[in-house]
Amino acid sequence: DHASRLRLSHSVLDALVALHTLDPEKVGLGDLGRREAYLDRQLGRWRTQWEKSKTRELAAMDETFELLVKAKPEQKYTGIVHGDYRLGNMLSTGDGKVAAVLDWELCTLGDTLADVGYLMNNWAEADEAGPSQAVAMPTATGGFLTRAEFLAEYSHRSGHSVDGIEYYRAFQWWRLAAIVEGVLSRYLKGVMGESTVGMDAFRMQVEQMAEEALAMVRGIA
Repeated sequence: DHASRLRLSHSVLDALVALHTLDPEKVGLGDLGRREAYLDRQLGRWRTQWEKSKTRELAAMDETFELLVKAKPEQKYTGIVHGDYRLGNMLSTGDGKVAAVLDWELCTLGDTLADVGYLMNNWAEADEAGPSQAVAMPTATGGFLTRAEFLAEYSHRSGHSVDGIEYYRAFQWWRLAAIVEGVLSRYLKGVMGESTVGMDAFRMQVEQMAEEALAMVRGIA
């Protein structure tokens, strides 16, 4: 019900603030990864991934990369970055609390605003149009905190400014497009087994995310 959805919103927020304000050294994760130059490393990594796995040329991916490099902000906050923080990677209780956060394979140290940008892309509001990756999220059913409410409370609780979060949202759409293209490429090569999902759906998803990333970064670059 809506009361549980609102409680879940705050529980997702609580867990994210706790993660981002945790000292990695105090939990034995001080050597999990390099702390500095997170965006430089990520931009380089996923650009290489895109070039190796792309199944066709997409001008939106190339232009977005150039604009992301040009508009790249300085890293203001450093901590543990989950890398795939969204409701789809959580278990929740019936009364609307996060019981566990799963899927830590992309976890590293770096710019914590990257998690915030990624979550906001997966935090669709009711009746919102956008890439299918976002509008299929549970929050699209309504009853959850709005993005603006979530961001304001995150900033208040963590002490971290969310100014410029649109950059991180653009970066995350571009990064996710590269990830999904890699999945598509592996399916086409037959290394993922037989897919029950049409390849055209994969292609469309990548193109939607690339266009969303480009539209966002054009607005700030």
